Amino acid sequence: MAALQALLTRFVPPSAPGDGYRAVKDHTELLEGASPEPAGRQSPRLLSTTPSGVARSAALFVLGVLAASVVWGLALSRPPSLDKAERAFQAAKAGMYDDLDAQHSKGEPRARAYGPRPRRPVTWREGFKTPGPKELLQGEAPGTSLYESLRPDLRYLIGDAWSGLTGQFLTSISLIYLAQRTQRIAVVPSPWRDDEHYFNTFAKMGDLFDLNKFREQTGTLVLELSDVKRFDLDHKTTEREQIGCFKGNNFADSGRTFDAFNLDASSWPIRRLDWWANDATEAFILFDMDDDLRQNKTASFAAEENRTVPRNMRDSQLLCIGNLWSLTELAAWRAGWGAHNYLVADGRQEEKGGMAEMLSPEHHGTHPGEPPFILTYLDFRPEIWDVALFAARKTLGVVDLPRDLLTVHIRRGDFVTWCPSGHDCVPPLSDYEAAVASQLSHLPRGTAVLATTDDTSADFLASIRALGWYAVDHAALGTEALLVTRYGEREHGWYGSAVDQAIHSIGSAFVGTEDSQVSLVAALRVAAWSGGRAQMVKRPK
Repeated sequence: MAALQALLTRFVPPSAPGDGYRAVKDHTELLEGASPEPAGRQSPRLLSTTPSGVARSAALFVLGVLAASVVWGLALSRPPSLDKAERAFQAAKAGMYDDLDAQHSKGEPRARAYGPRPRRPVTWREGFKTPGPKELLQGEAPGTSLYESLRPDLRYLIGDAWSGLTGQFLTSISLIYLAQRTQRIAVVPSPWRDDEHYFNTFAKMGDLFDLNKFREQTGTLVLELSDVKRFDLDHKTTEREQIGCFKGNNFADSGRTFDAFNLDASSWPIRRLDWWANDATEAFILFDMDDDLRQNKTASFAAEENRTVPRNMRDSQLLCIGNLWSLTELAAWRAGWGAHNYLVADGRQEEKGGMAEMLSPEHHGTHPGEPPFILTYLDFRPEIWDVALFAARKTLGVVDLPRDLLTVHIRRGDFVTWCPSGHDCVPPLSDYEAAVASQLSHLPRGTAVLATTDDTSADFLASIRALGWYAVDHAALGTEALLVTRYGEREHGWYGSAVDQAIHSIGSAFVGTEDSQVSLVAALRVAAWSGGRAQMVKRPK
């Protein structure tokens, strides 16, 4: 079996096309036959009903032959474009060192860790291992029913999400954090789905971020919805199930993922507290912990609105919050500082006095509750790092990335027209230049500036380079073609966005764009992972 798995890994790309969860090109193509079936775990109990040892052996032999056929079928049917892109990427990585100036060392880069700071795994406790899907669910999960996959003796927290990669990421880590605070198992809405930024495609959170490493190092109990119930976009292979969700803290309470699992969610706008703190983190915790309060308010609302209380709202096993987006603790909410208004990286310390100069970057700013823990330890997948580090090294023309590096995120795209006037809504490059100069004053002389942007026109990239900065161009590097062919998504989709975010995180300081969730999270990562400063370039109002 190990040899078979190794052979499969040799020929199949990191996210197999048949798993039904990788980024799907678009809704229509999926419905027309792009293999929507999930990659559910096959339980050994499927073989335990074989009536005799002889029959069991025969069944295993037949399965082995079929598996070998599948492997060779996949190998032979693998798209030539994918092989070409993979070969080009590996060749570029191998040849990159020969193309560098003689001043740089030859051979493989020196080992250096990127991402979260190392943490001693919770598995150091003798005999303890953080439970995963197998232990946290029952039956043949993922199954055809959400409720039947849940263990009756455990408590779960679930929610939906929408927006692009960072919006869904913030929603998911808020859900994980709230589950930790209320001693529940987080069921994040994955695969994430978006029809505004990524052409109605899907991507699993676990394909972009290393959830297994996060579990092992932190002891966090977290599942993806795809672990619990089968992915069923056309509603043909699973049960249609009702689920009641208390309104979250987002102005838009709907999401994009539940429907792909044949879940019919209803929103229940019941106030947790009858005062301004209704959407603060503490209000969600109190509402969860006080069963009588929650049940009474739900019954009263159902009577007033002539509604039937859904199955999950009748007890405390499965609590659903419609859309959390980003939690903010009580004090920060009262002061008006939090992720909900993008001021989390600036912080009240900037207002007056000398506190800003006294605090290290990781303690600077009014952070919401979840980033200090979850953002600190939730890393990107190795496959994302592989592409990100290659792109950074190739763009900078170095083998070993410099220890001091200023990363920049220049957001344009839909921001160009996103303001009251509808035009001239993005800051000019001169504003970024001023912010970069300010940050460079805190860094060693000669620190390089590495920028990413969603405006990949030749003229705009040239204008960035004219400032003496380096600009990542995934099209020229070949990394865009690699991601498109490897994961089946369009240009700069889920995986491309994750790669850029990994690039941002390697900076020892960061400059971003005001109101951008990508910049917001990058600033928090640089502070948590490198102790680096961050500055947001203000947008025209």
